[in-house]
Amino acid sequence: MLSLPIKEAVKISLCVGIAIALALFFQLEKPYWAAITVIVLASNETFGHGLNKSRNRLIGTIGGIFLALLLVSFFAQTPIVFLGCLLLLLAVSVWFADDLRYGYAFTMGFTVCTIVAVMGGFNGEASFEIAVLRIQENILGVLVYSIIYRFVWPLSTESLFFSSVDSALNSVYKIEKEINQLAVNANDENIEASLFDAQLLITKLNDLLTMPLSASYKLQNEKKKWIVIVNAFSHVLQHSKNMVKQFESDKSNGDKQQQLNYLSQEIKMLSNAIHGEKLEVNILANYWSHESIKLQHSKPIVKANKLKLKINRVIRAVAIASTCYGAWIYFALPGSVFIPMFGSILANITVTLPFAMIKQVILAAFLWGVVFLLQYIFIMPAFTELWQLVGFYIINIFLIWALFPKPAMMLVRLLGGNLLMVMTMSALQLTPSYDINTPLLLLVILMITVTVARFYNQLFMLKSN
Repeated sequence: MLSLPIKEAVKISLCVGIAIALALFFQLEKPYWAAITVIVLASNETFGHGLNKSRNRLIGTIGGIFLALLLVSFFAQTPIVFLGCLLLLLAVSVWFADDLRYGYAFTMGFTVCTIVAVMGGFNGEASFEIAVLRIQENILGVLVYSIIYRFVWPLSTESLFFSSVDSALNSVYKIEKEINQLAVNANDENIEASLFDAQLLITKLNDLLTMPLSASYKLQNEKKKWIVIVNAFSHVLQHSKNMVKQFESDKSNGDKQQQLNYLSQEIKMLSNAIHGEKLEVNILANYWSHESIKLQHSKPIVKANKLKLKINRVIRAVAIASTCYGAWIYFALPGSVFIPMFGSILANITVTLPFAMIKQVILAAFLWGVVFLLQYIFIMPAFTELWQLVGFYIINIFLIWALFPKPAMMLVRLLGGNLLMVMTMSALQLTPSYDINTPLLLLVILMITVTVARFYNQLFMLKSN
C-alpha cells in the first residue's frame, strides 16, 4: 500500500503533466503558468482547502490584473510614479498578508500585478494580452487540480485535521526539548524554524475548522472540543515564544526551571485533552481561561508588538523592492526585466519568514537551479515527442514531492516546482528553443535578488534585536 506522501507525489505530478499537455494542445503561449497554478494549489493537501485557496488566487489574479492595467494606462510614461505606486501596493500587500481569510489574495494580487505590468513592458496592449493569458492559464490549472484531487485518492478534511493535530503535538514536544537546551546553552539555532513550523500547523488547524464539515461526522460533532484544543495550541506556542525571548536575552523572571515545569504541565494537559474525554477538555479550557484573566494586562503590549512587526515587515519589503528597482533602472543588465519582478515577489514573501528559512531559500534556489540547468542542457534537447516532455515534468515533480514530503519542507517543494517551470520555459513554447543563456541568466538574477532579500532581512532583524 502506498504511503500518503507517495500518493500526494503521484497526484501533483499527474496534475502538472496533464496541465502542460492541455495547455500545449490548446496552443496557449505560456503552459508553465498552468503548471505553477497547480503546484501552488497542491501545497494545501486537501481538495476543499485547495479550492479555498484557488478562490483567493482567482480574486488576487483578477485584482492584480486590474491594478496592473490601471498603472500601465496612467503612469507608463512616468516610471518613478509607476514604481512609487507599485511600492505602495507592496506595502498594502505585506500589511494584510497575515489575514487568515484573504491574506493570500493580497499576496497573489501584488504578484500578478508585477508580472503583468513588468512583462508587458509598460505597454497597455501587451499587458492586456498577458492578463488574458494569465486568466486562461489559471482557470486551466484550477480545473485540472479540481478533477484530479476530487477523484484520485481524495484526502478528507477530517483525516488531514487529525493528522495535523498529531504533527502539531509532536512539534510542541520538539519545541519543549529545544527550550530546555536553550535554558542550558543560551543558544539554539533550530528553535526559530521549529516555532515557525508549529505556527504553520496551528494556522492550518484553524483554517480547517472554518471549512464546511458536513462530510466530517466526528469533527462536526466534536467541533467545540477541537476549538478548545487548537486555542490551547496557540497559547502554548505563544508561551514558548515568550520563554525563548526571555532566555535569549537572559531576562527571565524567577527560576528558569519553574517556567520549564509550567510549559511541560501545559503540554501534558494538551496531550491529555487530545487523547482523553470531556473531563480533560474541560480542565484544559478552565486552565487557559484562568490564564487569560491573568494575562489581560498584556494585551496592549501584544497589540503593540504586532503593529511593530507589521511596520518592520513593510520597511523590509520596500527596501528590498526599491534596491531591485534601482538596479533595474541604473544598471544595464541583460534580462534586467526579471530583476524588478523577482525582487517584488521575494520582497512580498520573504519578510513573513523567519531568517533561518531565508537561508534555506538561498540554498534550495541554488541547488534546484543547478539540477534543472543540467537537465535542460543534457536531457531536454533530445526530446522529439510531446509524451517525452510531459513525462520529464511528471518525473521531476514526483521526485520533488516524494523526496521532500514533510510540512517543514513545503517551501523547498514550492521553490523546486516553480524553478523547474521557469528555467525550462523555452522548451514549453509552441516552437521549442534551447538556449543556455536564458536559464543561466535567470539563475544568476534569482541569486542576486535572494541575496538582496537576505541582506535587508538580516539588517532589520539585527536592528530590531
